[in-house]
Amino acid sequence: VMTGSTPVRLALRRLFTFPAGMRESVRSQLSSLDYVPAWNGFLVTTSSEDNDNKYHGNTLWFLPNSELKGARSSAPQKIWVFGVGIKAEGLCLLGTENVGRYSVGQFALVYDNDAAPTKAPSLLQMLTLVRWPR
Repeated sequence: VMTGSTPVRLALRRLFTFPAGMRESVRSQLSSLDYVPAWNGFLVTTSSEDNDNKYHGNTLWFLPNSELKGARSSAPQKIWVFGVGIKAEGLCLLGTENVGRYSVGQFALVYDNDAAPTKAPSLLQMLTLVRWPR
């Protein structure tokens, strides 16, 4: 990080870790992370891509602040398994609002297909997620 012309070193620490599992025998990797203040937690996407640039699907997770355990394994909630032939690589919170007892979130999800080798375009998907009260 630069402040003016002076570099500043930031101390990094592990925020969380969890086993994201396998999709079609390919290990899933973190592909996007977005904090949702109204929900007190993170939406996490994991994706799988093999050595031949073939995609094996994505998973959307919710990790509440209460589950952040640092170096120890955390326990996110699996929300959605999706997109076998396309790789999710970006998630953006557009906004949240309360509707009665529920909280509704609007999100943009970006898929990158590495168009040169796959000949498939990148895509943008809009998501509406509803969080029920606990």
